[in-house]
Amino acid sequence: MQASGSASVPPCTTTASKCSWNATRRETVATLDAKLDSAGHITSMPIVYFTQRGGYHLETGDEVKTTATYSNPTGHDLPDGAMGIAVGYFLPDDDSQFSQLHHASTHADR
Repeated sequence: MQASGSASVPPCTTTASKCSWNATRRETVATLDAKLDSAGHITSMPIVYFTQRGGYHLETGDEVKTTATYSNPTGHDLPDGAMGIAVGYFLPDDDSQFSQLHHASTHADR
């Protein structure tokens, strides 16, 4: 459980990092700190696989915020630059809930 940070602001604000924060539970979901070279360019960004931890369980109403923090020393916009992305797969606790997502295919869908 994270003791620092407010409910709306994740406690991770390092240069060139990404952080996911469960504001409801006030806990860090994941922090990814980029590795930088001596010039400050990103050389690698870690990936977190929640499958090794048995997933990350979300409750109805949990509010998860993701931030990407970086330093742009140029003082100019970087139209070809990127800050960060987040990808997730969300599965119900009960596999029978998948049936609610099934749509009967029609002839037009084939």
